[in-house]
Amino acid sequence: MSDALRISLIHATPLAMAPIEAAFREAWPEAEILSLLDEGLSVDRAKDAALTPDLAARIVSLARYAEGTGPAGILYTCSAFGEAIEEAARTSPLPVLKPNEAMFEEAFGHGPRVAMIYTFPAAVEGMAEEFREEAARRNSGAGLTTVFAEGAREALAGGDAETHNRL
Repeated sequence: MSDALRISLIHATPLAMAPIEAAFREAWPEAEILSLLDEGLSVDRAKDAALTPDLAARIVSLARYAEGTGPAGILYTCSAFGEAIEEAARTSPLPVLKPNEAMFEEAFGHGPRVAMIYTFPAAVEGMAEEFREEAARRNSGAGLTTVFAEGAREALAGGDAETHNRL
């Protein structure tokens, strides 16, 4: 067996898999990553304004499944499930991270005006609330402006990463 740390990545869309796996290869090539996908999560999340109890239960169940694969930690790769990911973290013996934690940490280091470009409307309100909570926890006056990159997600789904990134 390898001495590399295994990290379980939990994806809600296949669109997230290639970019995140590429980032791991570049930033932490010695990590052994295991990708788990429930592509219905993002489809079902887009149908409701709020995270439903059924979707939250699926998010937690995926953490339980991932724990059984022997990882050192779990990283969810979709930001539209914040409260459910927090529940998974509270009930797991492993480190469980949301994808936006590192992003917010970095953002607070760049000043009080932060812009967040998003491509999945179901994720924005939860992420904005998490940003406000983190700003309050830090006693920061940082403010967040959100901008929707219309058509970017569809471009990526169509295999056009260049247009996605440009938008």
